Amino acid sequence: MSNTTIVYYAANGIGDKIINLLGAAVYCHYKKFELKTGFNEILWFYAFGSYNLYDLSLFNFIDMCVFDNSKDAANYFDHEKTLRFHNPDIITSITPYAIYQKLKNEGVDNITFLEVSNMFIQFAKNIQPSDCISKYIPVGIENAYGIHLRNTDKVLDSPDIRHETSYHEHSILLSKVKLFIEDVIEKEDNPKFFIASEDNENKKQFVDLINNKAASQNKVVEILNIEENIPEDIKSKPNFYTVFDLFCLSKCKSIVQGIRYSAFSVVASLIGNEKLVNFSKHLDTDHLNIIHLWNSTLYINDSKVFDENKYLTLINKYKDLGLFCGEIYLSNI
Repeated sequence: MSNTTIVYYAANGIGDKIINLLGAAVYCHYKKFELKTGFNEILWFYAFGSYNLYDLSLFNFIDMCVFDNSKDAANYFDHEKTLRFHNPDIITSITPYAIYQKLKNEGVDNITFLEVSNMFIQFAKNIQPSDCISKYIPVGIENAYGIHLRNTDKVLDSPDIRHETSYHEHSILLSKVKLFIEDVIEKEDNPKFFIASEDNENKKQFVDLINNKAASQNKVVEILNIEENIPEDIKSKPNFYTVFDLFCLSKCKSIVQGIRYSAFSVVASLIGNEKLVNFSKHLDTDHLNIIHLWNSTLYINDSKVFDENKYLTLINKYKDLGLFCGEIYLSNI
């Protein structure tokens, strides 16, 4: 083990926090650095009212050194031998191809893109729910389709074409999700669904859609719900329901994204069985969707892609458009 310690200050929502933690963990693994993460270091409120503080007692970080913030970790490293791992564009910078390229550029030659991609998956499996979460995950969820809806901060008048949608594009994606659900109900016996959304009204619309379609087909359909008897001291933990949704999705047999891109469901899929259904292929801007940067780790629409040229081409397209992607830096803390 090197004497160098890397500190990562996690930011944004839980999906971005964990994705960047995974990237830092993979980088440190190959560089033989020690990684310490301040998971709740950078905090703020989102437009839809959510606060990005996550209670660490809800997680089981296996063989990972994760603190609430760097003050908690201050006694555990020598500042003279400590660097900060950070990326100016949290949304897109730390992907398997970006980490692979950084390692190659720094002289780590005895690696392959496939190996680095698989290392992301390996570290993701080390992030598991604590007993506070796992004991309340619905029985039978491993046979359910996870439906992830995101209706607020990802749908805008002037979206970032890498990971957001216009209102028109969003309506196209939701129509495809509805068709997918209806097709499952028509063709499968006793299908199960779990719906995760930050918007309860949007979630209710899909619950109604499922129930109405099942009734019209005379089918038995199960929508898995959160238990109502969760103790107050558990469900009152910061962002309990957000973390609960993440790990529930991770247990589903497949995750269906009702959005162009979401780090939340990418992380859930990485932790889980790596199967993701995404409908952005129906959008004119699909070729710029950053979901494609995760196709070496996830079966997206039943396919994985390891052609390095495709990843490099997408990153170069972003750069041609003046968009940040793939930059990772180390600096003194």
